[in-house]
Amino acid sequence: MVGRKIKNGETEGEMTFLQHLEELRWHIIRSVIAVVVGAIAAFMLKDFIFNQVILAPKSPGFITNRLLCQLADAVNVPAVY
Repeated sequence: MVGRKIKNGETEGEMTFLQHLEELRWHIIRSVIAVVVGAIAAFMLKDFIFNQVILAPKSPGFITNRLLCQLADAVNVPAVY
């Protein structure tokens, strides 16, 4: 990066290879932390995720299921069981 600020307040013209590696290392560390926090949150909310998000469309009361049934009735599509 051109004009990047360093710790003592000065700017430097270009980053060295090791400075690029340091930036990459911090990006990877932040990404891993975000994935771990997301995985912990998903594990804690697994019942909601599975029951209300993933498996909800299979229930007859789900809004998309009801709308598609009404559409099928409107265009006279026979019910398949």
